[in-house]
Amino acid sequence: MLNCSKFDVILKYRRESIPINEITSDVIVTPDQQEKARLMELGQVAPLTVIKNRKGTYSLLEGDQIYAAMADLLSQGNQQFAVADCLTVEHRGLDDWLCDLIIRYHPIEFGGKNVDAYRLDWVDALLVAAERRDMPQSQVTALVADLLNQSKRYARMYVTIAADAIPEVRQAVITPASGRREKSAHIPVEQAARIAGLSPEQQKAELAKLQAALTEKKTGSQTARQKSVQAWLFSVEKQLKNGIPLKKSDRDLLMQAYHLGEEFNSEAGN
Repeated sequence: MLNCSKFDVILKYRRESIPINEITSDVIVTPDQQEKARLMELGQVAPLTVIKNRKGTYSLLEGDQIYAAMADLLSQGNQQFAVADCLTVEHRGLDDWLCDLIIRYHPIEFGGKNVDAYRLDWVDALLVAAERRDMPQSQVTALVADLLNQSKRYARMYVTIAADAIPEVRQAVITPASGRREKSAHIPVEQAARIAGLSPEQQKAELAKLQAALTEKKTGSQTARQKSVQAWLFSVEKQLKNGIPLKKSDRDLLMQAYHLGEEFNSEAGN
């Protein structure tokens, strides 16, 4: 069944065998060697959970590690895993819009890197369904809050961004803030929702102003780091001139300083 899924209480399943090549997933999982070894030893013990999509194929809802391992083994020529044992969601009684929401919910539930992108994608689908069904705004917000495990305040923010943000603002929300360069382009949901309430022209101007401030702050922080590293390097150079051997910690720090220097030079060139 769908672990922790809010949809599980309304779903019914049937057991069937489905070719693994007819199953797709919006979540990228690296095949796990232990899972592959387990499959080779025991075969597929637990079924995958899938739902039929509009393309006529099946979207994966649960069993990502097993699916990735089976697909990898099949790609290596092991025909034993060409067909998967599956629990398929019954479509009877389910509207197309609900099936779409269930499919789009899986990457959020799985917890991918770009969770804000998955959330906004899901809210997009909900807004389309809400318009077709004359669903009031309060009900949309309540659904977003409940299914995305957010407060109603944050739910309203996601709805505002999905409904009104220009593409540049939306992209700034979903940019992963993992690398130093990416942080200068990434803005929090709160700021994006505030900007999304403006006209398109005002959104562009406000986003440019905000990202310029983030870039300036980042540059100032880098300058301070550079000065700190340079001061430390000067002290190390003085030790070497005086014949004082370096400690292991100093040698490790020298390697870090070397990489920092490469980083500063690279960013200065951009």
